[in-house]
Amino acid sequence: MDGTYYDASRAPAVQPAVSEEGDETAGAEFSAELIEEMLQHINPDCGYDPWYKIELILHLRFAGGEEGFVLFDEWSRRAPHRYPGERVMRARWRSAKPNGKLGIGTLVHLAREAGWEGECPKEHAGTVASGKPAACGFAGWVADLDEKDLSMDFLLKPIFVRGAVVQVLGEWGSGKSLAAIDLACRVSLGWEWHGEKATPADVLYVASEALYSAKRRFIAWKKKHGAEPRVYLTPRVDLSDAKQFNAWKERLSATAQFGLVIVDTLRASTSGDENDSGDMQQALNALRELADDWNACVVFLHHPAKGEAGRTGRGSGAIEGAVDNTVIVEKHAGQGLPYHSIGTKGGKWRSFELPTKHYKVESVGVGPQTEPEGVVTELSPAELGAARVKEKGLTVADLLPGLVGKTKEQIVARVAEEFEYSSLRKAGDVVRKAAARHGYQFREGALVGP
Repeated sequence: MDGTYYDASRAPAVQPAVSEEGDETAGAEFSAELIEEMLQHINPDCGYDPWYKIELILHLRFAGGEEGFVLFDEWSRRAPHRYPGERVMRARWRSAKPNGKLGIGTLVHLAREAGWEGECPKEHAGTVASGKPAACGFAGWVADLDEKDLSMDFLLKPIFVRGAVVQVLGEWGSGKSLAAIDLACRVSLGWEWHGEKATPADVLYVASEALYSAKRRFIAWKKKHGAEPRVYLTPRVDLSDAKQFNAWKERLSATAQFGLVIVDTLRASTSGDENDSGDMQQALNALRELADDWNACVVFLHHPAKGEAGRTGRGSGAIEGAVDNTVIVEKHAGQGLPYHSIGTKGGKWRSFELPTKHYKVESVGVGPQTEPEGVVTELSPAELGAARVKEKGLTVADLLPGLVGKTKEQIVARVAEEFEYSSLRKAGDVVRKAAARHGYQFREGALVGP
């Protein structure tokens, strides 16, 4: 090998199965000695993708035990210029999560491709190619396709799924970076995010636009929540520079197994012209490569086009065509408590849409002078209701003329929904007081005017 990355999932010979049915198994019949013999034929300087696959295969075969780690570690040490050290290797091994799509058959395939001519246990003597690359989850005859192939590996339902590229749109000052930092920290810890439980994963945050601000905001988040998120913060990378991107990717591949990658922002992460489809396609291809090769959800922050009410990204149309879903972040100032909303515009996966969520930004003192820095915090229904009322400049009394003839139950339900009161009882008290103050009455169960 010449040291360049060799992606086995894109090789002409696709991953093998270990049985006639094409299933991958852990390979309990393969002894440590036989596996070590196969590893002797595989160059650990083979590139991140096959190297990472071998880690997962050994982790599965030895159930995460020390025997498997020793095999993987000693094999990796044979490429000293890439070996990150035992501490990093052990951390990787502890956090490894085999996905069930890779088994001993893949190791046999890689070993045979590297010249191994040994014999497999007889249960696996018929190893053949299955035509099922792990990166895409299915590649084969449609006759073999069924509903189990529609399953998705969610980091956070309903749209942050491994292998997806998601666009987050928001005007300057909308709070999209704060929302992204909150998302990164919560996913890394496996916490809830707006009512949905995250599957924990290491997170890579690329602060291409404002690294210093990102550092302050992560410190503020840690102070607010008293937690240490598994987020790796890195400065700008030029996605449109293939040489720089490949070196950056190679370096980070040895750092952790990132399940979520957040790029803040797309424009700051490319030296190309955002209005040029060729330039932007190169950057977008780099993001898709991360999603495929790392089996990660890749999220990039972007600014909306002028005059599009924040619904379409700025620049080339190639951007819209490359994403699987788009999230919209907006700030609502009005006359009351400033608040923010986040929800999906929709995308290729129409059935996976994020119902609009709301949050506020709270200040936390950071640095020697304890200067305020923003942190996303939950917005209670009562706070949201009050903010919306002030934002619209409306009161319950403003609604009463249009509700004449409606029953009290209908009016209370409407007011509770419109102003998001926490209970029908509270909404009923507000309706009763507003009606009395403005001369409205309920007669025979219906509202009549003054």
